[in-house]
Amino acid sequence: MKSFSGKILAQCLLWSAMLTAMAAVSGCSEYENTANLPRPTPDMKNPIYPIARAIIKGGDNVSVRFIRHPELDTHGFVEMDGTFSLPILGPVQFADKTTGELRDELIKAYSGELRDADVTIATEKPDAMVFVAGATRAGGPLPYRTNMTVAMAIAASAPDTVKGDLRQTILVRQDSECAEGFKSYLVDGDFASGDAKNVYLMPGDVVIIPRKGIALAGDKVQLYIRDMIPPQMTMGYIFSHEVHREPDR
Repeated sequence: MKSFSGKILAQCLLWSAMLTAMAAVSGCSEYENTANLPRPTPDMKNPIYPIARAIIKGGDNVSVRFIRHPELDTHGFVEMDGTFSLPILGPVQFADKTTGELRDELIKAYSGELRDADVTIATEKPDAMVFVAGATRAGGPLPYRTNMTVAMAIAASAPDTVKGDLRQTILVRQDSECAEGFKSYLVDGDFASGDAKNVYLMPGDVVIIPRKGIALAGDKVQLYIRDMIPPQMTMGYIFSHEVHREPDR
């Protein structure tokens, strides 16, 4: 029993050291205060980015549009075995690929069959959600919509503009390269002059509107963010990070 307990303790210490090292390398968790959180990247302000990054799963509702051959447009649900039937090609494996990857594959596959074989792929995931927390009157889960922005999520949550600091809005996004499984960004949520209207959301994102006057520094930044993420979303981050993270090579 002592030997077994010792092994467990040793493993816990090893994991703790590894996570600390990963956080230091990734730069995901070391912030002096909220003002030092990274700003959204240019990709996050491109409406195509969230769509191209979406990973298709069985049961997803998919639309494939042929830009110059609209008679071939196809809509439907991905089969649970991951396939989706297309004109000319028949069943094609869609699951576990991003829409961007699939677009490239389909253009290549159709290039020998069609002239100007350009396609676009859109997907709607059943029960896809984003979450708004903090100084809001109607915060909580919101149905995710294609091209949904941080500003749209804030508006839908009825923010408390008296107590909430919209200019210090925090966007939390799943990121397997971070030890915590997520990365945080500082977004100016001011409706008049902020950039929140140009930052596009992805399913599973969490938008946090902190209260005015909260002084966050050092470890308190990440502790605050972790505390604000709803339990069901936290479990999703942990599951995705631990199960789907690429193994070290």
